[in-house]
Amino acid sequence: MGGRKIGTDKVLGYTCDVWELMDTKQCIYKGVTLKVESNIMGMTNREIATETKFDIALSADDFKLPNFPVQEGAAPMGQVPDRQSGGMTMPQPSETDIAKMAEAVKVMSAAMQKSGIDMNKPNMSAEDQHKLENALMGALMPQMKQQLIEQEKAMQFAKRCLTEANTLNQAQKCASKVDAMMGEAGEPLERWDARTKEETLHEIDRALAGVACAKKAHTPQAIERCMQQ
Repeated sequence: MGGRKIGTDKVLGYTCDVWELMDTKQCIYKGVTLKVESNIMGMTNREIATETKFDIALSADDFKLPNFPVQEGAAPMGQVPDRQSGGMTMPQPSETDIAKMAEAVKVMSAAMQKSGIDMNKPNMSAEDQHKLENALMGALMPQMKQQLIEQEKAMQFAKRCLTEANTLNQAQKCASKVDAMMGEAGEPLERWDARTKEETLHEIDRALAGVACAKKAHTPQAIERCMQQ
């Protein structure tokens, strides 16, 4: 995909190689990612390992299964079993999510072919990498804007709901509805007082202003600048 090594970093005392691809940096040691930093559409995310061990001696006992109930057969991937089964599976993506992912892959594949860059080259030049990133991001512009519109609806609802929320319980109900609209689980609210309410509504207004700016943007870079304002 054109990722390139840009240097090294240290995480938990281990020197890992930093690889960069499409605004995401990963610090990898012995094939294990110890640190990830990304900046997508103005939103920065950072994940860092807090504990890790390498080169540990293993014995046959380490591979013994624990004493847990065995259920014959396997549930379809994504199916959530009842609590009595003791199973833990990820929720199955909706048909809409699957369709969006498939369309994104299709759009990215077409953009890669249209860019004219030979993806079979062992080492891609910085110029070709930049060209490829622009081609991919440009192809995804319609989907990015549609996602912004969906986020805008959720934020507008959050502003209306939280403006009326005067207790932690009321604010938590608002947050749960927003999470459902966004299709994700956010951090639970720990408190809701006058100051927290004011700060939260201010952040929502700032985000809404960024979305309004991004909807008028014509390039991924312009969208990113809008969301960082």
